[in-house]
Amino acid sequence: MSKNLKVLNSLSSEVTVGKTQAATQAFFSLYADCGNLPRLNSRIIGGHETQISNWPWLVSLHFHSFGHVCAATVINRKWLLSAAHCYQDTYKAKYSDITMWKAIFGIDSQYLSTSAVTQTIKRLIQHEQYDDTTLNYDITLLELSAPIAFNENIQPVCLPSSSHVFPAGKSCHIVGWGAKQENVATVKIIDQALCNKRMKHQITTQMLCAGYLTGEIDGDSGGPLLCEESSGKWFVAGVVSAGEGCARSGLAGIYTRLAKFYNWMHEKMGVGYSVNCTDCVFF
Repeated sequence: MSKNLKVLNSLSSEVTVGKTQAATQAFFSLYADCGNLPRLNSRIIGGHETQISNWPWLVSLHFHSFGHVCAATVINRKWLLSAAHCYQDTYKAKYSDITMWKAIFGIDSQYLSTSAVTQTIKRLIQHEQYDDTTLNYDITLLELSAPIAFNENIQPVCLPSSSHVFPAGKSCHIVGWGAKQENVATVKIIDQALCNKRMKHQITTQMLCAGYLTGEIDGDSGGPLLCEESSGKWFVAGVVSAGEGCARSGLAGIYTRLAKFYNWMHEKMGVGYSVNCTDCVFF
């Protein structure tokens, strides 16, 4: 059961994404060796089945007996990144009860394999300004009960600094399990002003829009919008918030813009700003 949200609006063919602008990007990561994908395993983009090791930072979040509900992204050995709306209580369940959740690493389908690693959640930190009506500040950090051991199937993604720019027109990817299997689709970053206009001025500076190119899948709520940079490293540009990630023709997915939460994430995790923080207690 995926806790995806309905599409807010549609974009017409006007979504011919803006021109790519040159930008100086300051790269920072909580983990020195982040964002690396195995070179030996080819990636299949466009809504086709992928393999575990192709997206080693992707985490499936299971709630009680419901099974897969939301997704998360590995930041480092102790922390996961997800969306705040995944943990709001409903008439069906008390999703805010962190004891009912478990994080499952290293799987490419919801049929658990020998590669699967399960971990419980110690703490949930929701952004203080989260608005469940507008979905502004839709971000949550999850602290694991114990540090996770990295291997070829479990690795951290890179986090963008506050000055990191993902320009309009850049091709990025969303990942979702669909019914059973992990799948990937390609989307493009959409010009902020155009998206805001088409979405009737519902888009804030804490949000990022990306639209359809190829593929026919929905990104799971709380999952990552992944962009590869010229360095070959993969960064999480956004967190799936509204529009289900929207790998559908003419639709825009709304994401929490990660670069806006650089300081907030570091403050909540208690991690310093040194890029050489390889011995930090959180790793």
